[in-house]
Amino acid sequence: ELVKQIKQITKEFEAKYTNLEFDTYIDTSIWIKNRLNTVVSNIVFGLVLLFIALFIFINLRIAIVIAIGIPTSFMIGLISAEYLGYSLNMLSLLGALIALGMLVDEAIVVGENIYRHMEMGKDKFTAARDGALEMYPAVLTATATTIFAFLPILLMTGEVGKFMQILPIMISILLLSSLLEAFFFLPLHAKDILKVTPS
Repeated sequence: ELVKQIKQITKEFEAKYTNLEFDTYIDTSIWIKNRLNTVVSNIVFGLVLLFIALFIFINLRIAIVIAIGIPTSFMIGLISAEYLGYSLNMLSLLGALIALGMLVDEAIVVGENIYRHMEMGKDKFTAARDGALEMYPAVLTATATTIFAFLPILLMTGEVGKFMQILPIMISILLLSSLLEAFFFLPLHAKDILKVTPS
């Protein structure tokens, strides 16, 4: 938005001073835009490929439930980052890109376990509750270990440390968002969407 305003101002000055040419020296918004496009395209391709893989190996309804989780996790993550005072820039988008592959892990495990409980003959609500609670310790541990692997970057000092600290913060926010999604929102989606198909 700022770059658009600057370019508009330069056009106005060019019209005013016809003998001079006004231009921007370095436009970093192009890099940000490209990185944002990369993240968005990765989310879209990730969703499509994930959906196809789950549809082939598990079933359509589980694929839908898990695919809903990616944009939900991202929305929770970006709202949380905004609330904590972090904005979208090249490094925070890089963090989002790194976390993208890990966002669905919890959802796959929890979604499949809920379906397993439904196959055991439980009603939808009980299956959603029991399936999610059963996986909670394992999924929490798996998420925590990934977060702890990135946290030492926060101990880096100097200018590089200040520059890099957004990476573990963004990854941690998104992983915690996916954890929240997997145990609060996914069971609700699963309860409404999942249906046991007789084999």
